[in-house]
Amino acid sequence: MASAAKLLVLALTAGLTWSVGLTRPVCAADDGPPAAGEEAVDLDEQLQGEYLGVTAPPQKGWYYGSTGLQVVALGDGSFAGSLLAGGLPGAGWDRKLVTALTGSREGSVLRLTGEKLSVELSDGRARLLDADGQFRGELCRIVRVSPTLGAMAPPEATVIFNGKKTDELKNPKITQDGLLEVGTQFVNTWRDYTLHVEFRLPFMPKARGQGRANSGVYLQSRYEVQVLDSFGLKGEFNECGALYRSRKPDLNMCLPPMQWQTYDICFRAPRFNESGEKTENARLSVWHNGTLIHDNVSVEGKTGAGAAEGPNPLPIKLQNHSNPVHFRNIWLVKGTDCPSCPYGAPLLADRGDSKDDDSEPSAAVPAGPAYGYAQGYGYAAPRLPMRYGWYGPMPPPRPAIGPYQVWTPPASHSAIVYPQIP
Repeated sequence: MASAAKLLVLALTAGLTWSVGLTRPVCAADDGPPAAGEEAVDLDEQLQGEYLGVTAPPQKGWYYGSTGLQVVALGDGSFAGSLLAGGLPGAGWDRKLVTALTGSREGSVLRLTGEKLSVELSDGRARLLDADGQFRGELCRIVRVSPTLGAMAPPEATVIFNGKKTDELKNPKITQDGLLEVGTQFVNTWRDYTLHVEFRLPFMPKARGQGRANSGVYLQSRYEVQVLDSFGLKGEFNECGALYRSRKPDLNMCLPPMQWQTYDICFRAPRFNESGEKTENARLSVWHNGTLIHDNVSVEGKTGAGAAEGPNPLPIKLQNHSNPVHFRNIWLVKGTDCPSCPYGAPLLADRGDSKDDDSEPSAAVPAGPAYGYAQGYGYAAPRLPMRYGWYGPMPPPRPAIGPYQVWTPPASHSAIVYPQIP
């Protein structure tokens, strides 16, 4: 278990951090609107997502600094959004100040309005305007990636699914591109374990509530960690990351649909005496996309439609709720030697083709697929590798699974200064 913890922590600590103060991020140029014949839903999917930048919003209680924006597609060109003071969930947001936004798309431009402000989005940019139409700042679309995405199974792990291996699953259904569909369960059972699961939510903009990309990871067939498209929502007890209808996540860390996400779950089964009476509750910790959302919590009983509690271990299930959720890179380590430190906030995705980059890969980690290089933000000022982040409509993260690769920017890049926001 120690090697598993070291690998996952390495994925975080090897990341690059670079403080740029209260400077203004510049969005990369996108590839333009969809080609003729592509459906309008593609535009909605391109506009949805996360944006980050520096703004000076006019409301009382806000400040000149890092601001996050989550944009949720609701179908037929309708959208909702949340403007977050300090940054994004798990990346600077103060968990207090939120401005709700609503709006619709006209062509390739989305306009959202809220109290005393509006936001205009196009080409990977979100321009914030006050009630008088004055420019108050610009945010850029980013793609964050879990620091444990692609984490390799340690030698002592049982590999449940790696794209090909299926002998640890009961009646699995595999897509042509090697992804696992919902509605299967593990063949073997374990009492205590650490579980790594990667999942991708489908884009279902017109669906609502429990009908929007629903599945679940049923630990021992009894305790469900909910899987749901809850991107941009509050994070309730029936939403993504929740211990279903029992405990809501400490923070909603759900990323937009069609982006790969991770659960790292440390589970300790309940204890029973010789008479079959429960003497200790089950306990679990859950990291969602690298952020701790349940910290060694006590689980008083089964959740939802889970099986009744008992001393006998039952298999883990991946719930079929008739939504096309997909899974990959699933492995399990027996025992309860859980990592004691959180893995950190999701990283910025790396497209791997940054211009003017003559640097060499860092020797701190093995070479391999580059999933990102920025450590968690968590600061009043954004920590953005300006010319290395991908700001603009972006395809899903690379499907390859392997070790991380970290790039160090040339020293000259640290001298970039951007115009101050009025």
